[in-house]
Amino acid sequence: MQGVFFVLYILIVSGLIAVVGDRVGYRIGKKRLTWFNLRPRDTAVLVAILTGMIISALTLASLLLINRTLANALFNYERTVSYYTLYANVYSQKVDELETILNEVTIQRSDAQERLAQLQEQLRSLDEEKETLEQEIEELRQTALTFRRGEFGILAGEILTTGVIVTPPEEAPALERQRQLQLQLQEILSQAENRARELGATPTPPLQTAVQIRKEDVAELLNQVSEPGSWVVRIVSISNRLVEESVPVIADVNPNHQIFAEGAVLAQTTIPPDQDQGEIQRELLGLLSVANVRSQEAGLLADPLRGTVGEFSQVKLLEVVQDLEEIQVPTQVEVVTQKTIYTAGPLSVSLRIKPAPTS
Repeated sequence: MQGVFFVLYILIVSGLIAVVGDRVGYRIGKKRLTWFNLRPRDTAVLVAILTGMIISALTLASLLLINRTLANALFNYERTVSYYTLYANVYSQKVDELETILNEVTIQRSDAQERLAQLQEQLRSLDEEKETLEQEIEELRQTALTFRRGEFGILAGEILTTGVIVTPPEEAPALERQRQLQLQLQEILSQAENRARELGATPTPPLQTAVQIRKEDVAELLNQVSEPGSWVVRIVSISNRLVEESVPVIADVNPNHQIFAEGAVLAQTTIPPDQDQGEIQRELLGLLSVANVRSQEAGLLADPLRGTVGEFSQVKLLEVVQDLEEIQVPTQVEVVTQKTIYTAGPLSVSLRIKPAPTS
């Protein structure tokens, strides 16, 4: 609105200047004045011009006095333009900095969201693991409770029987070879059946056997043992079974070959004199443990539950302990195989005592 008043003011003042200049020029012309050797008419024009300039100057001065903003814009234009140019540059710089910060914040936000998603995924995984562990703990608790009650007859991983299948000669007819393999497998399964019943397993009607093995597993087993050679077949319980339950099993098949010859020394140690029975017994048990480990490393099949490949008579162990206690010189004790040992095992050993070699 102030701009409209300003325009109207200029128009009105311009009109007044024109009227006043014209009247002054007219009167000067009638008086026929001469200035600076000019003709009266030229003098009148000069007076009219000067009058208009003076009136315009006065008008502009009054306008500038009234409107300080106009005065600043008129006399400080370059400085104002420079100021606003500098301000615009600073503003542009600030905008660029803010955009950079915004971009960094956006990137950091994306990274944070990605990290948050990863953490949420890890949390879900941990929750799943927690649920799994809780289920396993509950199962173990139930298992422990069942153990305390003495309700389990057969444990998961327990070997019901171990047998050896020898592949018939290749020159035999195919049907005859297949029949002989089936007979050998049936004998092993019968032994597993008898052992399962001894442990309290019973058939689940309408089935007639306590040991349950899938037909697919039997077919795969027969396919494996059809290759030339000798094969160790172990019938293993799949899960813990209560008394009077049937027993699902799998057949574990491995090539059967010689591990140790008869009389092989599996481990040895020297027992010094003047040791008591407890110390000697610990030495011998450690020696048997070394023989057990070496046998497994050589390929002898271990019991899945106990991790052992054979047993040693406690009576014989005590006899050896008593013999060593009476000997007053360093004595060498060796764990020696009593017969040729094959993959199927078991590991049959004896403890051989002889004087320790002198250095």
